Amino acid sequence: MTTTNKLFIYSLAPIDFFIGAVPRHLEELVRTEGFQGGDHGVELLALLANAQRAFLSIGWDVYHRVGPYYFAIPDTDAMLLGIVVKQDNNGSTFVASPIPFPHLGEPACTWSYTS
Repeated sequence: MTTTNKLFIYSLAPIDFFIGAVPRHLEELVRTEGFQGGDHGVELLALLANAQRAFLSIGWDVYHRVGPYYFAIPDTDAMLLGIVVKQDNNGSTFVASPIPFPHLGEPACTWSYTS
């Protein structure tokens, strides 16, 4: 089954306090938690790959000091996942969220992909 996913992409000033972001890389999570052959592993890796593509489109230079880490947002029947990464060069923080964060202002872009 193909699902269309949408990410709201933000570029923020440096953030140095990451309580709430899970300090495990998604690749490690997929490898160590038994998701290798399942749909969840494919979905997590697609989320990461698409978040990184979106970050590149708004200026991420690929070198990161922190992350990429994931964060969870409760929904009515599941936990939605997002990605956060802190750029090494100037500390800019990039966020990919499955829902808009109005308190962060307008997203730099929205990114759609299928999984």
